[in-house]
Amino acid sequence: MTRIWIRLNSVPTDESPRTRAVLARRRSNHRERPAVLAALAAGLAGALLGGCAARPTYTLDIRNQTPQPLFVKMSESTNMGQTFARGEDRLGPGDRREFGPFHADATSVVNVSLDTLPNPRTPVVWTLRPGANVLEVRQVGDRTAGPLEVRELR
Repeated sequence: MTRIWIRLNSVPTDESPRTRAVLARRRSNHRERPAVLAALAAGLAGALLGGCAARPTYTLDIRNQTPQPLFVKMSESTNMGQTFARGEDRLGPGDRREFGPFHADATSVVNVSLDTLPNPRTPVVWTLRPGANVLEVRQVGDRTAGPLEVRELR
């Protein structure tokens, strides 16, 4: 018996046991391909969606309870040593201001720097947590030249 090969599908046309085994193997591979492709697609989609969800959102509501202007500067520091300004403002006595919302990398640290003039110490640097942050700033001791005290509300 001679074997005849069809070039399009590379499938032998004779009915020998070896031919049946080859055909059975090829049929089973075709059944497995959709499952493998579906698993790869699900893994890729999970990785892409997971990357989007890894960017936390930050908001800041700051309240100036000092008797003088408060200078507020927000910044994002990456683990690569880069620092990005996220906003700054001057709040008068009794003023309230909201910053954000904005997204930052999951590995970044978001800080807010608070200062008044005169401030006997260096500016206060407060690290924000992802989500909503509400801060109240007061001066302790001497009402016009005392050090700043930051209190987190909520």
